[in-house]
Amino acid sequence: MGGGAPREAGRPGRLTPAALAAVCDDPARPLPERLAAARELGDRGDVRLARPPVPCGAFRAARFPVTNGEYARFLEESATPPPRFWRDPAWPHVNGPNQPVTGVTRDEASAFAAWAGGRLPTEPEWELLAGAPRAYPWGHAWQDGACCFRGVLELRAPPPVGVFPAGASPCGALDCAGTVWEWCDGDEGGLAPVRGGAWNSLREGVGVAARNLYKPGDRWSNIGLRVVYDQLRF
Repeated sequence: MGGGAPREAGRPGRLTPAALAAVCDDPARPLPERLAAARELGDRGDVRLARPPVPCGAFRAARFPVTNGEYARFLEESATPPPRFWRDPAWPHVNGPNQPVTGVTRDEASAFAAWAGGRLPTEPEWELLAGAPRAYPWGHAWQDGACCFRGVLELRAPPPVGVFPAGASPCGALDCAGTVWEWCDGDEGGLAPVRGGAWNSLREGVGVAARNLYKPGDRWSNIGLRVVYDQLRF
């Protein structure tokens, strides 16, 4: 993964967590290298998850969708049931520590957000953090390699967070297009909005305007969440 990167003392050839994070952050690196670095970070503790929320108008937004590892800490302190796929032996490929958590209802997503000191975004807030009025977080024109949608990965699962750095929104949020639909606050005839598209969406179905409605109690492998924070918290 490139010469000159810092390596751990006593572990020849093993990159430090900071160096692995730098690989993930580099859009010039091939996707397989970024994925390998992210998966190793997931096993060792992903230092990128400690990065602060990004400013976005009157609120701040988490840089990444909530991960399985972050959600596990929430479960240790709550009576919330585990996500749908955590106990399913047929779905180990969605349960990596730094993959987005999926299989949670909208109420469970809202409970996590409150536990984390924030809340789910409204749809206008989500559009703002995702890059509106742009068509995509990275700009108005499609850009290959900037997000995860159907056919990009072989596994039927979202990738680890933050491996598509070219897809960052202007405020610095990642994975807003594709990867996982994100629950938002709101109600439309008893259904709850999700935004952005997911790993199994067609290319035409990802982006800032991408929107769908699900039952609030649905638990699917393509729906996750992102937390936003009111400025007063900071």
